Amino acid sequence: MIKRDTTIAGLNEMLGKAIASAQAVPRTLPGCCTETAQQTTVQLIGELRRRLAAEVASREKLQRRLETVTADRDAERQQRRV
Repeated sequence: MIKRDTTIAGLNEMLGKAIASAQAVPRTLPGCCTETAQQTTVQLIGELRRRLAAEVASREKLQRRLETVTADRDAERQQRRV
């Protein structure tokens, strides 16, 4: 899970940088260059958001599974003591 947390943190950082980069695109470039850069940035941001959402969902699923397995283990331990 530590690796997944690191991946999520990295994706968050990349997303933040991509958004900051999109906001910093100079408006003085010729129209086609600015438009192409903006389209590329929008695609990059969209892809990063999808990847981040997938990683977060996967981490949440793993967390729920861990909680279920831990609860099952604890219940079995409790039954053995009785």
